[in-house]
Parts: sequence; C-alpha cells; structure tokens
Amino acid sequence: MLCAFACAQSGTRSAGAIPAEKGEAPRMEKISLSPQKGKMNTTAQVPIFGNQRFSLGIPETIGEQRGIILNFPGVEIDWNPPEESGAVSYRYVAEGNVDYSVRLVPDVDFVDVEMRVKNIGEKGWREVFFFNCLNPTAAPAFKDWKLERTYMSKVGKPFRMDGTTRMNEGPQPFMKTLQFYVHEKYDPVSKFVQGFRATSPDKTDGSYIVTMSEDGGWYMGATSPKSVFLFNNLDRCCIHSAPTFGDIGPGEEKKVTARLYLGKGTLVDFLKRYFTDFPEAKPKEE
Repeated sequence: MLCAFACAQSGTRSAGAIPAEKGEAPRMEKISLSPQKGKMNTTAQVPIFGNQRFSLGIPETIGEQRGIILNFPGVEIDWNPPEESGAVSYRYVAEGNVDYSVRLVPDVDFVDVEMRVKNIGEKGWREVFFFNCLNPTAAPAFKDWKLERTYMSKVGKPFRMDGTTRMNEGPQPFMKTLQFYVHEKYDPVSKFVQGFRATSPDKTDGSYIVTMSEDGGWYMGATSPKSVFLFNNLDRCCIHSAPTFGDIGPGEEKKVTARLYLGKGTLVDFLKRYFTDFPEAKPKEE
C-alpha cells in the first residue's frame, strides 16, 4: 500500500529549482549516483550543494522483529549498468532466505529509494525493515557531532536530538557513538536493535530524521513513509530511517519507496515538503 502510493505520486512530487550559491542562477542538474563495486554503497554527488558528496548504504542490514535476515559484511553486490535517467539498481538473492532488489532514482534535491523484498524461506517474518544509511562523507556543512542541528519527531513536533537521552552499554568503544530511537508504535523492539544495547528511552512518533546545515539554510533528511526506528552514529554523523514492510510470510513479496532529501530550505520548509510528499507519515500533534 505504501509503495503503491509512493510510486503513483513519483511523477508529481516537487523537485524545486535551487541556486547553488547566493546570486547564482538555479542549477537543475540531477544528483549523480556512483555505485561502489561489490558493495551496497552508492556515492551521491549533489550539484546544488557545490558537488558535495554523500554515501548511501541501501541497505546495511535487512531485519525483522526476531533478528537479522541479511547482514552485509561479506555480501558482494553486482550493480546493473546505470539507466539513462541516472537511476542505479541491483538485485541480490540469498537462497532459502531472501530475494530483494533496490533502485535509487535521483532528482535535483532528493533520491527515491525503491525497495522490493521477497521471503523465499520457510518461516514468516514480523515487521521487516531495511537499515538504510545517509552519510555526509564529503559534505562538511552537514556534520553535526553534537546533534545540535538534528531533529526527529516527538509528540508530533520536531525535537532537537541533543535533548534526547543516549544509552551506551555496548561492549565495544565505538558503540558509544551509536543510538537507536524506536517508533512508539512498534513493540517489542527488534532483537537486531536490542543487540546493540544503545536504545534511547526517548521514542519517536515520526519517520524522519533531518540534519540542518551549519547556516540553517539546507537540509539532509532520511525519511520513510513509516519507519520502525531511527538511528544515528556520531562517529560519522550518519542518519538512518528504517522503513517497515510489515509482516512477510513465506513466498510473499512487498515493496516500499522511501526518500532521501538533500535540499535547500529551513526546517519548516523540509517538514512541509515531506508531509506533502508523504501525508501518511505525519504524526498526530497533541
């Protein structure tokens, strides 16, 4: 249902003509996507950001309520040749487990993430999710080491995430930089998330996580129509919104389209645009 809505609207959602610098004419070049050979990562070069680069990990893990379906260390991805539109895609099959595909479709200031997943195993899955990553690898204006410019939804409104409580019980030093923020509607929490022992008591009622640029005039947003949880890693300043596919039984297949925003505007502009694009994602204000 979510994918049907997203795909039906994909030709009508706003892209926007955005100037790269003050006083310059708008640049309409699409984001350029360059998949990394053998990996699930793609580099996104963004003309309206002065060709700053981001890394898209789609997905880093596929999971469900009871744990991991597929994890990507050791998995080698075979990307298809780029399409004329600039879209890139791949399919991966783990026999007796999962058959899934990803297609990344760029525009001027966003990338649509079209995902398909099929259960080819013998057991049903509960609340299947993709653990998707948006990382400002070579986009310094979006590196927010203290979460002072990063927001999620709480009680129906944007909440600055340096005000959240971070739990850090992981066994390895780098774990202290990780944090999960579970959607209040999803309980119990996936065992994949529980295993990190880094789940904030602050839950979200939304499906976006957005970082504003240092000057407040640009945004980097990881969004889903509906997500199971949000995630950030302060070692990399990456942000994740994990889209849910719901339950998937043996032989069943589901599709979802999510969106990564890389655009110009204020936090208010971002939220207005996101909820126009995905009205089903808007939380109820109290």
